[in-house]
Amino acid sequence: MNLDVEICGLAEPLGAVQLRLPSHLAEAGALRLVAVFKGLFKSGITGYILDLSQTELLTGSGLGAIHHLFREAKGKLVLLGPNEKTQRLFGVSGLAAPVAFDLKEAQDKLKEVV
Repeated sequence: MNLDVEICGLAEPLGAVQLRLPSHLAEAGALRLVAVFKGLFKSGITGYILDLSQTELLTGSGLGAIHHLFREAKGKLVLLGPNEKTQRLFGVSGLAAPVAFDLKEAQDKLKEVV
């Protein structure tokens, strides 16, 4: 089981980054996500694509970390490829981040909010 957050590289628009989240985003993964985000935010990254395509389990800690990122990024965040269960969880929790299902769509949506 992969618990790490992977930085996939810079994304369009400039100043954005794609982060691939682990298959299980629970407490340890959530803490790692917040730590990675803080480092990227300090380095001047202004837009975030969170790749949830491989995330099968999202706990309250993981959801809280994503809500934290959304607030800190001032809404400059797009969710890429969340499964149906995860989408429902975001809907119930009130997370208003745009959702995309391929990288090009995610980049286009991020350009709209940056």
